[in-house]
Amino acid sequence: MARRATPNDTRASSSPVGAATAKTDWARLGVDAARAGDYATAVNMFVTAIAQDQRNAGLRYNLALALQRNGEIDDAAVSLTEALRLDNGFDAAAERLSHVLERYQVEDIGRLDTRGLMNALAVRPEAGEPIGAALISILALGGPLRDALDAGRIDGWSATAQSLVQARTAPLLRDPVFLRALTSHTNRHADVERLLTALRHTCLRLPVDRFGDKALVAFLLALAEQCDRGEHVFEVTDDERNTVLARLATAEVGSKLGPGEVQALVMAPLYLTLDAIVAALGGQAATLLATARIKPAAVSAFYAPRLAARSDELARAATFAAEENASDTDGADDNAGGAGNQQADRLYTDATSGAVAAQYEERPYPRWTSMRRPPSGALLRALSRHFPAERLAFTRAPFDVLIAGCGTGRHAIGSTIGYGANANVTAIDLSARSLAYASAAAQKHGVPTIRFERGDLLDARVTPGPFDIIECVGVLHHLADPLAGLDALLARLRPGGLMQIALYSAVAREDLSELRLEPGFPGTDCDDDAARRFRAVIRDRPAEEPGGELTISADFWSLSGFRDLVLHVNEHQFRLPEIEAALAKRRLDFCGFTLPAQVVDDFLTANPTESWPGSLQVWWNYEQVNPRTFDAMYSFWVAAPMD
Repeated sequence: MARRATPNDTRASSSPVGAATAKTDWARLGVDAARAGDYATAVNMFVTAIAQDQRNAGLRYNLALALQRNGEIDDAAVSLTEALRLDNGFDAAAERLSHVLERYQVEDIGRLDTRGLMNALAVRPEAGEPIGAALISILALGGPLRDALDAGRIDGWSATAQSLVQARTAPLLRDPVFLRALTSHTNRHADVERLLTALRHTCLRLPVDRFGDKALVAFLLALAEQCDRGEHVFEVTDDERNTVLARLATAEVGSKLGPGEVQALVMAPLYLTLDAIVAALGGQAATLLATARIKPAAVSAFYAPRLAARSDELARAATFAAEENASDTDGADDNAGGAGNQQADRLYTDATSGAVAAQYEERPYPRWTSMRRPPSGALLRALSRHFPAERLAFTRAPFDVLIAGCGTGRHAIGSTIGYGANANVTAIDLSARSLAYASAAAQKHGVPTIRFERGDLLDARVTPGPFDIIECVGVLHHLADPLAGLDALLARLRPGGLMQIALYSAVAREDLSELRLEPGFPGTDCDDDAARRFRAVIRDRPAEEPGGELTISADFWSLSGFRDLVLHVNEHQFRLPEIEAALAKRRLDFCGFTLPAQVVDDFLTANPTESWPGSLQVWWNYEQVNPRTFDAMYSFWVAAPMD
């Protein structure tokens, strides 16, 4: 849709939309038109109102809502950033902006107001991932970052990095917008990764006196946060790692750090996990870092909260493991022996479950930091798309939900909020460390009602139910027998209960299957360095070569994500006829895919004799023509028989 011109404005505070002033008639007409579903008229009314009251951030917010409903996504995003520039505490605008940037592709990203984006990050840091990504995209279009990327492509990344840090810290590395972008999202820009990797390597070779430069230290700590967000997915050489470890081994951590200690502690998190740093420093130094009383203060500000979070996560993980072991001991045969390994073995129903648990225990997935909090009850409203009102009547009273295979909890926490106050949610997973991350995140996001349990979903002793709703998203295809897992969950579902299932599409993952047959494929049991090297090979491929399209996945840009995407220890893929047969055998009604509205509209347009939710056979035909339809997974809802 063509770009709509909107009035320029100047910074000012907002007044409530619809307030009784002489200039609110157009605003009221806009509200009335929006309520009637006439969004084109609403847009025109709000534009006119803004022309009369350019200092009103609330009007720009209402304009954005109408623009979004009218399909004018770029203009909606622009209007939201303008509202946030005018009112730097506009929480609803920040939440809506995060939603728009996460859900849609903004074509003309350079039109967004940078100050508004920065204000959105300040208001909603927990929803900052898409906002930080927008900032990087804007910076890459022009100014110092664009210049550095152009120079890297022409002169080489190493030479460009040296020019930015060798003698002095360049303006790009002192730019607060660039630093904030690095600390608020996981980079998904290949050339930015190349530049950051070169900067990291160059700074490792800088003389120690350069670390007296506060601007350089501030940049490196921002880069360290970026490396942590990606779980150190950048390639690393043995020489780099050995240099970092050697410096840590000789560092004398005290209340005031010398130049050598600053160099060692600032560079270490660019290459090493916090666990590895603690191991290299020893307990006493790590304890001192956690006190937040070390100078320079920037180093304390980086380490202290991370060490505290690590300590909390380890304690939570130990609690989950201890609870499971206690449960095993209580139910064990007196002659079975009490060895810890035997207790751990009893947690998993088969070797595949054990291998999957080991992967996620080593690399909890995903280590998410950003979540757009849904409105309470929003998920129930979404379910009305899949089920008639009578099938959802049970949600008016307390009801029970099982999240089977919750991982690090992002989906489970969102579902708990989305189901509303009547939902009693239990979330289970095999990995104690994943559950530790999930429970800490639930506390952070103010969701105390969710109950986390460790266990194998195949084990009938774990959360026997029954449950009104079960969600199993991206889990069954990692079992030795996915359909046995489905049966185990159906045994916990009440008659007439509802279930969300998500399974890998063989069509969408065909290129990935080819990639695993390449001679250079490192194997699912490869170490992290081999995973990083293979990922770099894929990153540098054209999109039309095997694996080249994987860079569009968010999982490609973190180490646990890349392992889950490409190197998982066990994976099954499905085709829709197989799913159709499995549902029919179990008398489950297919109640629709969870897909963007435009995909559903295109399906129904292409198949005019079909009505929602459509038959799986017709969807299968549609997928053959549109093989990227289910890139993430087949995610769909089913209903169990009432008897």
